[in-house]
Amino acid sequence: MKFLRIGLNKLKVSLTPADCEYYGITRGEDPDSFDKKEVREAVFCILAEAKERCGFDIADEKVLIQLYPSEEGACELFVTKLGTLTARERDEVTRSSGVTCAECVTNIFRFSELDTLLRGVRALTDKTLASDLFIDSGGAYYIRVKENTIDGRSSVLPLFEFGDKIPELPYDIEGERGRLLCRGEAIAKLSKL
Repeated sequence: MKFLRIGLNKLKVSLTPADCEYYGITRGEDPDSFDKKEVREAVFCILAEAKERCGFDIADEKVLIQLYPSEEGACELFVTKLGTLTARERDEVTRSSGVTCAECVTNIFRFSELDTLLRGVRALTDKTLASDLFIDSGGAYYIRVKENTIDGRSSVLPLFEFGDKIPELPYDIEGERGRLLCRGEAIAKLSKL
């Protein structure tokens, strides 16, 4: 696999047939298309390697993903950060057909009691999501979850059902009116209760 940075906001990744096989990137029925599910699972692994090998870091930015087949089962992956575009341009790009966007998203949920928090966590299919758990002085629980999404597909939908999504963690939860109960793997630990 080769990485070529094109300016600050674009990356070209050349994958050999062996790389495509390793990451499970296979062509669909149409010879110019790929199985999106397989690509979804591989993209963030490839981006993690890109960060390590060439310093291309998407951080919390939304990025455009373009995948093109080449000869003998190889492919080229283009990743473009959308943060430099205007809001209107970003909307036009992300609404286009045949376009895939990836993003690292942080969501925060509030639960009034432990039982509803546990039911929401047990309903999640991905128990490995990076997550922090807090409790406030009134006994409410807050969970901060970081996930990688492709085309806005979230794996934390059960938390929306059982808890209240809030825009940010209250400023005093990490200070005088609350405390951190678990850092990094709260969902994994809670799912075992």
